[in-house]
Amino acid sequence: MRFIKGSIQAKILTVSLSVCVTSLLLSTIISIIHASFLTSLASHSGRDIGVRASENSESLLLEQAVANVADLVTGNARNINLHLSGFITLLESMRDYSMHLYKQKDGPPARMIPTTEEIIAAGHGKDLTLHLKLSSGTEYGEVLGEIGFFGNMEPVLRAAMENWSQITSIYITTESGLNIGYDAYAQEKGGVYEFDGRTSPWYRSAIESGGLYISDAYQDIFGRGLTITLSLPLTIDELSGVIGMDILIEDLKRDIIQTAIWKTGYAMLIGHDGSMISAPGLSEQGECALSRFGVNGESILTSILAGERGVQNSQIEGTEILVVYTPVGISDWALAFVIPLEDITMPAIQVRNIIDEIITQAESGIASQTAIAAVTLAVLFSTVIVVAVWIILKLSEQITQPLLQLCKNVKSIGDGNLDYTCGISTGDELEELDKAFEAMTIHLKQYIHNLAEITADKERIAAELDVAARIQAGMLPQIFPEREEFGVYATMLAATEVGGDFYDFFLLEGNRLAVIIGDVSGKGIPAALFMVIAKTLIGNYCRMGLKPAAALEEANNQLCENNEEGLFVTVFLGMLELDTGRFHYANAGHNPPAIYRRGQWEWLDASPGFVLAGFEGMRYVQQETELSDGDRLLLYTDGVTEAQDREEKLYSEERLMSLLGGVRGDCGAQRIVSEITADIGRFAEGAPQADDITMLALEYFDSLQRWKSINVNGASNH
Repeated sequence: MRFIKGSIQAKILTVSLSVCVTSLLLSTIISIIHASFLTSLASHSGRDIGVRASENSESLLLEQAVANVADLVTGNARNINLHLSGFITLLESMRDYSMHLYKQKDGPPARMIPTTEEIIAAGHGKDLTLHLKLSSGTEYGEVLGEIGFFGNMEPVLRAAMENWSQITSIYITTESGLNIGYDAYAQEKGGVYEFDGRTSPWYRSAIESGGLYISDAYQDIFGRGLTITLSLPLTIDELSGVIGMDILIEDLKRDIIQTAIWKTGYAMLIGHDGSMISAPGLSEQGECALSRFGVNGESILTSILAGERGVQNSQIEGTEILVVYTPVGISDWALAFVIPLEDITMPAIQVRNIIDEIITQAESGIASQTAIAAVTLAVLFSTVIVVAVWIILKLSEQITQPLLQLCKNVKSIGDGNLDYTCGISTGDELEELDKAFEAMTIHLKQYIHNLAEITADKERIAAELDVAARIQAGMLPQIFPEREEFGVYATMLAATEVGGDFYDFFLLEGNRLAVIIGDVSGKGIPAALFMVIAKTLIGNYCRMGLKPAAALEEANNQLCENNEEGLFVTVFLGMLELDTGRFHYANAGHNPPAIYRRGQWEWLDASPGFVLAGFEGMRYVQQETELSDGDRLLLYTDGVTEAQDREEKLYSEERLMSLLGGVRGDCGAQRIVSEITADIGRFAEGAPQADDITMLALEYFDSLQRWKSINVNGASNH
């Protein structure tokens, strides 16, 4: 090395400057290389976090999805059973009523049934009628007694068709060759040269099994849509035959089969032989379900036909799918959900994309900090040469140590440890980056934990309750007739998706009108199911000719049987003679109705009685009053008088009577119900509805009295 000329101070300064410059340059180069290495390491570790987090999310989502879809398919199968059970109960009631009618020694006189040819000749071939057709070899005189007996079934069959819009046909075939039908297809049946119901599958299966027969769904020959057939054997002493009905299940297909599952998943209904009863895109009735299950289709279909409940994976044209299935129960059908796995794992992919974006931002931040450090070192070297080495060493240590700590923490996250805690306190961007990683791990844990619960539970619960609400709404009358003898209007506002309140009105023999209102204890699906049974039983006993008290007594005994859940129902039942205005009624623990007569509202004198389904053998008081022209009745449930405002004060009977006192005397049934509904809304002021709110208003018009009034006024004018 050449000797440096100059003073010692200059030499020291030169050496010092040389050492400082060399040290600074070396330190800067080393720091930059080290920082680049740490940046790369942090980037790879962060992306490894994304991959592992995505894999964990996919596993958790798949596990949650299997559980949620299993609950969903079970709930939908239960709804299908509920959908069918009402029709089965109705068919059993008609079978039991025919047996009761047949065994009555002093029953009603014979009532003849016209043939399909007679119906067509009278111009009613496409009207809803009761008609008969004899099988080949059966003489009219041989079955004359059976014809006269079954003719008395016409009111019951008519009531069933009027109250259940899904029923398209009810029919009875006897072993003697008598074929009776109640539908609007006499024209088509008359065109058939020969018909013998005894050769039909619904007849043979019911006779051979001795019990209920449920067919697979089929496209009805009369173009009515997707249909199933229910039939029961009918054996009364020497009389033997089968009673059956055809039911449209288009609403079942719409509400359950065509319900979207996740993004592209779907449901399908499968028959006992493996054919598809209904599925989206079904091109041909009876098509085998095997084509929808992919490479593992045979294993899946074998399990379904064995009546098993399960979950299996499969693949269709390179797409992974999940198949969840369960037996329907009442029938030999099965319900299956087919869901592409990518629909379930899509949120996990979104998590990975979010993590990639965070890592990219972190890389940019680290690179920026490295550049700032290099500039700082150069400025300090130029300004304070003597202490440059010390500053550089300290600055290098200050920059390097946090980066090493951050790298260590990022590696811990990459190894799957999401319990990340902030360990850097530099007060600069490195500390902010460390806090960002901590916040990222917290949000990541919370997102993974709640992702499936936040979405899947809502879809499952909403789908089940929506189907149940549609079924319940379809059972309450929605068409309110306007006749010269009476006007009627009713409404039911459920507190939850499905409720326990119900109402009904229908015409009876003898020009009578029956009105019913009831309130089942409890809420939700159990109360709705109990409501269906109670409403059906009371309606059937009314149509059998029983008076209100007797009908309630019979219904009470039936409801007490097997009432393991301890449910009960309050009911008010009345029958109005439209010719005379006499109103016969009985009360089973329900609120007394309000009555408008002689220009003012008052409470109807109604003995309270005991609730239905409480104790067997209860007796109910039969009461009677007389309605005059213009009189009105208001039937309601306790959801009206016990409606609450924001301070939990009750609406009360006093406020209801006060409101009715201000209603004009000429207001119709619909106006009365609307006024009360609006007043309850004003009273509640947006408070949550605590109970079902149900009302039925009835107005009576005495046509004879009005005719006399017109004649008297006309005579006085002359």
